[in-house]
Amino acid sequence: MNITKLLLTAASVGLLATSCTPEKKGVQQYEYTYTNSTANDIRVDIYGSLEDYNNNRNLYMSGIATANGGTYVVPSSEFEANKQYYVDWYSSDYTYTNWQNRQGFYDEFSTGFIPTYQKNRNALQSVTDYARLVFLDGGNGTETRWVAVDGVAYPGGNTTEWADLPENYKYRKMTFRKDFSCTLYYKDDAGLFRNSKLTFRNPYQGTPQGMTQGMVFINVEDRHEVANVGIATYTIDNSTGTPTFGNAITLDMGDEGRYIMVRDTSSQN
Repeated sequence: MNITKLLLTAASVGLLATSCTPEKKGVQQYEYTYTNSTANDIRVDIYGSLEDYNNNRNLYMSGIATANGGTYVVPSSEFEANKQYYVDWYSSDYTYTNWQNRQGFYDEFSTGFIPTYQKNRNALQSVTDYARLVFLDGGNGTETRWVAVDGVAYPGGNTTEWADLPENYKYRKMTFRKDFSCTLYYKDDAGLFRNSKLTFRNPYQGTPQGMTQGMVFINVEDRHEVANVGIATYTIDNSTGTPTFGNAITLDMGDEGRYIMVRDTSSQN
């Protein structure tokens, strides 16, 4: 074989080898890893859009990271480049979860991530909290709705018990959603339907085990400040060893009123 044929043969072999290589040139494959730092098995659900995350639909992928250091690993080939995904992770009883919007202006809730080689390790760690069980319909829902059945309000600046309240002041409904938005529906003095778009946040330290009461903070928020306008509290019954919750919350909206609210199963606000 002369030198020309030898070079052509070598070039052909090299071209064939390149065309059979599964990895794209310059793309480094990696494993996107969630490491469980809790003493509970953690389920990891990944969604392809924020809308899917907020509505618990079109689950993109899911897996389990076992307790005390277990991992859930996703090969980078499962993700699209430069695409934002949304993760929802939680223990089976929903008391350990990343669904926690911390009280405080700089602790914005965010569940989105863009997979990269540089940030491919994620710790699953959380404080105990029961808010997800109460406000997301047992933990796996997307919202709960509540309606006032008792309370006290301050029409005209006067403290008035429920039985003596004008009917317009008795109409109070509240919806809490997975994206940490909430809406207060009410009637004004003239009987017109109104609503206030609000947000809610968890306590910094969650709700430790053994507590008999939990709460979330109701806020008005914009890019420049967080103004607390109310608190929603719920009762925790620990008598059986497994915390349970009633179907009522107390919504304290400061100067507006304090209402006992139960779950609303009606179809309209």
